[in-house]
Amino acid sequence: MTLSENDLRQRLSAIEPTRATYAGIGPGDVDALRTLLGGKETRLAVRAVHALGLIDSDAAHETILSTVRDPRPEVRTSLAHVAERLPVDLSNQVLAALLNDPDIGVRKFAIRSVGPRNAEVLRAKVEQVSHSDENQGLRRVAYERVRGSGRGRATGT
Repeated sequence: MTLSENDLRQRLSAIEPTRATYAGIGPGDVDALRTLLGGKETRLAVRAVHALGLIDSDAAHETILSTVRDPRPEVRTSLAHVAERLPVDLSNQVLAALLNDPDIGVRKFAIRSVGPRNAEVLRAKVEQVSHSDENQGLRRVAYERVRGSGRGRATGT
């Protein structure tokens, strides 16, 4: 069942989104989600990213990949957050871009999304950040991820 842009807008505007908020959203909704993603309402764009992350279709994947260039750090942070549940090749592409993002918050969430299934080059980047990033807080997040005390293990060892 394809939802109208209005229906999606209403659903994604929920104060506290739940699983039910995203239930039934599928490939037929990608165009409407793309419209919401491109709109001025950052909160809706963030939730559109979450919805797109649940859809396994070429159109959803292309939209997700283009989102790494969104000018809003909140949207890129949302993308970093959903990266760990994306298909591995798409996750690798998204995280490769977001690990070099100019916004420290985006980089932090990207680091937290890198896991054992991701490419070795991404895990090595997290290891590098843990030793040499100029921001101490980011080094700590990367260190915790590499050592497995973050939300999973970056190295898989």
